[in-house]
Amino acid sequence: MTSSSATLTPSPGFNSTSSTSLPLTLDLDPGFVIYASSLYSGQASFLPLPSSPIVNSSTSLAANSLALSTNVWAAVTSGSNKDRIVIWDAVPDISQLPAGASQSLSLLDVQSFACSIPCSGSGVCSASGTCDCPTGFTGSSCETCAEGFFGPTCQPCPNGCGSCDQGISGSGRCLTPVVTNAPSTCNCLNGQCGTNGQCTCNPGWIKADNGTECAKCAPGFFLTSAGDCQGILSVLVDMQYVAVLIPILVCQLGCSSCTDISATCTTCKNGFTADANDKSKCNPLPSTIPGTTPGTTQPCPDGSFSSGQQCTVCSPSCGTCSGSSSNDCTGCKIGQFLFGGNCVGIDANGVCQGTNGMIADNNKKECDSALTLKFSHMWSPLNLF
Repeated sequence: MTSSSATLTPSPGFNSTSSTSLPLTLDLDPGFVIYASSLYSGQASFLPLPSSPIVNSSTSLAANSLALSTNVWAAVTSGSNKDRIVIWDAVPDISQLPAGASQSLSLLDVQSFACSIPCSGSGVCSASGTCDCPTGFTGSSCETCAEGFFGPTCQPCPNGCGSCDQGISGSGRCLTPVVTNAPSTCNCLNGQCGTNGQCTCNPGWIKADNGTECAKCAPGFFLTSAGDCQGILSVLVDMQYVAVLIPILVCQLGCSSCTDISATCTTCKNGFTADANDKSKCNPLPSTIPGTTPGTTQPCPDGSFSSGQQCTVCSPSCGTCSGSSSNDCTGCKIGQFLFGGNCVGIDANGVCQGTNGMIADNNKKECDSALTLKFSHMWSPLNLF
């Protein structure tokens, strides 16, 4: 059979070829062809090998003959009894199947058997002999979970989790939570990054000299051996009307900065000098006037300060002072606390009056920032102030 203008149009499922030379080699794509008539004739349609398992589904087949590609099998039901038949090769005439098969023929499944190791984990064997794994599975036979998946069904790690207890036998327990606004995202060493990228330091921390946020202890705090900035704060706890004094490690009275776990004072406030015996605190500078003997001095009595050649009485609101004004207090009488050079009283909760919530520090004898702690009690909450 020869022709100068011969053309070939392949049936559905068969590879096309531009050559018309004989002999012709026809290859059926992975899957099978359904023919409306016997002996592979009549209207044809092609069903490719699926990429995922056919589960709990059936497709009606208006077929009188079937052609299967190499290494492919198909499972069908036939007749009113829905008998299951597995087809391993081409069927030139459906009437060759068991009685009644030509009635209500339906496709249940079609797979390749080219894989030497059967696919597990709902994997599908491809025509090339490799397993196509569903999402979450991996391995030569889809026998294990991919990275980030766990359990027998290889489900993904929980949301908001960088890594979890993964694998076929994994529990899915989160091992590395994803930290939103982590300190590193805004150069915030000891604090929290806000959604706007700004850093909010933890109590006791301020910006370091090199520009790193929250990397230096604030004045009045010292660096402990654990790497925390702490202070010494004395507060009262009201537990069912029982006052208890709780000491919490700050720089002592008159000390503006201190360091290490011993809270050794490194810088004294103006008007104070280091205590000779206790390195953790500073004492007010003595107020003196010239003595009766040339070259000598004499101290001013308590409640007064040096004013040139004589001692002048402090304001009645001060315990000790550096001037006559009520704003010049360096120490206060019992029951009062220093705030910006003034001595102020406290309310029943230990809050300094007129300070917008600052707390009376019994150790430093001055008003300090509030420390908020939360406790629970079987009868009533503990109130810290």
